[in-house]
Amino acid sequence: MNQSIRKSTLEGLCERIARGPTPAGVSVAAISASLALGLLSMTLEVTGKRNDAASGRRRKVARLLSAARVASATMMDIADEDAAAFDAYLESRRLPHRTEREIARRERALASSLRRATEVPLRVARTAVRSLGLCADAAEVVHRAVAADLEAAAITLGASARIALRSARSNIARVAPKTAYYAKAASQAGELEREAFDLLDRTLTRTSQRQLA
Repeated sequence: MNQSIRKSTLEGLCERIARGPTPAGVSVAAISASLALGLLSMTLEVTGKRNDAASGRRRKVARLLSAARVASATMMDIADEDAAAFDAYLESRRLPHRTEREIARRERALASSLRRATEVPLRVARTAVRSLGLCADAAEVVHRAVAADLEAAAITLGASARIALRSARSNIARVAPKTAYYAKAASQAGELEREAFDLLDRTLTRTSQRQLA
């Protein structure tokens, strides 16, 4: 994959995904998360422009808006990283493995590319969880007119985190068990999943309260 996902049109990106093999699931999760963060930004923009917004609330909105924009850009960068990581893994699988030297070289390349293909979805999940934290904070101040949009952003981020973690776990399962990296990566995935569920539930509870206020 040569062209950056960020520079693709939506139509062109859909065609590339259909042709495969990259970008694939994790890239799509990252792209979806970036769109969700754009939706979060919209809710913050609307809230910040309300005449009844107190100065303290506006400062919080501005801080969250800046963080959401940075996270959205980061997600698009990670989408490219995931596609590149998977391409590298495919290339390592194609390496010759006839002689002992070739077999050893291929195994090293596979191990390295598989580890990279595990780190990238974990990074997607980690960024999605941080973004859910932004949603939970935004839910305390968001205007009720756009509270449902904030819910949509949070639900999409939660789904992106789950997709990324499923992919990470699939790759972790291919790593040699009983290694320090295996245990660390598996532990990180579990912690991120628990945190994602907690933050999503917190956000939806708060937005429901805002809509009833």
